[in-house]
Amino acid sequence: MKKLILFASLLSVPALAQQRIHSSIHDDGKKLSIDIQGKVEGKTVEFQHTYEVTNLSKAERDQLVADAYHSIGLDAPKPPTTPTPPTPPVPPSGPSLPPPPPPTLNYKIPQDASLTVDEDGKSMTVKVERVEKGKRKVVQQSMNTEGKSESEKRKMVDRVIKEFEQSNK
Repeated sequence: MKKLILFASLLSVPALAQQRIHSSIHDDGKKLSIDIQGKVEGKTVEFQHTYEVTNLSKAERDQLVADAYHSIGLDAPKPPTTPTPPTPPVPPSGPSLPPPPPPTLNYKIPQDASLTVDEDGKSMTVKVERVEKGKRKVVQQSMNTEGKSESEKRKMVDRVIKEFEQSNK
């Protein structure tokens, strides 16, 4: 079996080496010049002809080229295909950024007190505290803020501050 494959491959190598062709085809829409020269299976081949092609379609002119190749025992080369333009690259999508922090709002808080507002988009924790005479006073509330407007959230904070003021009277 190995000898058969080796023998077949040896026969095909000379056949490939025996074909040397140079061709030149010029078509300006008025005249079609075909020049094919070379060696095919040890024989010198030559085809030179110019055709008047003013009234011929592209398909008819292509057929003239194919016939020229067939007349010397060759298949006509396939016409070049136009390359498809490259697809523009898609910009990479970066990691999504966290939502911007809520705007800093000025609240009126009692003197010597601190206010902490911690919001994550779904809930808000408001803490008002003060240290007075060594004692720490704190009011802290967590509230659901999902779907609430900024003015509604501000009213929630104001309510906690008011509660803190009333608890210190």
